[in-house]
Amino acid sequence: MPWALEPLCTTSTTASSFLNEPSGRYSLESHVHRQRPRAPDMIRKPRSDARARILDAALAVADRVGAAHLTLDAVAAEAGVSKGGLLYHFANKELLLRGVVEHHMAEHQRDLDLAATQFPPDAGGYLQAFVHAQSGELMSRRKEPGVTQSFIAAAVNTPDLMDLPRQQARAHIGRLRALGPDFIDALLMTLALDGLFFRRHVRNARSGRSRARTAARGAGRAREGLGRAPFGRGLSPAHVSAADSSAG
Repeated sequence: MPWALEPLCTTSTTASSFLNEPSGRYSLESHVHRQRPRAPDMIRKPRSDARARILDAALAVADRVGAAHLTLDAVAAEAGVSKGGLLYHFANKELLLRGVVEHHMAEHQRDLDLAATQFPPDAGGYLQAFVHAQSGELMSRRKEPGVTQSFIAAAVNTPDLMDLPRQQARAHIGRLRALGPDFIDALLMTLALDGLFFRRHVRNARSGRSRARTAARGAGRAREGLGRAPFGRGLSPAHVSAADSSAG
């Protein structure tokens, strides 16, 4: 490894260790073991920080102009890195867009895995964890629907961009099917959460008061459905009502 060879520069310590070796032969292993560990601040930091900045910058640019119109130059400027630095992590625009999608899906999976620790490891527990995770994402507003929609639109020219989301969607449907006769109700519930997410991006002339009335009606219907559904035991109505209010 390159950093392991750095102490080989000519210094008094190196010369001393060299002369003290039996038969005048230099042992790299013994020399390395004699060196004190490098201070943490001297160790080269991984490039993950730059990669994360680039992904965040790509989201910011996509939010302004759409993923289809995103350029590498604009993302590099937004991230505060050179274009060469960007190309080190993402060799072209398609790989950059794919990286953003994979990052988004990984965040969602982490949220879901964390929520799953709070519920039983069965089909009903999975649904509870999914609603909990989705509601948390809605309320935190960490993901903006406009950006998501722009990436879906960009997939028209780059179909492979949606490969990972499709895989996760198929796995999600498979987990819901394990609920048997409650599958359709569970599917509708999760699709309703998707609808609440994308509703934030709808631009129309409805007043805030009208949106609030609609949100209240939707939350009421969701709470009634949760109360009737056998798989909904343990789901807090606050999850749905709070998410609906946030989306409005």
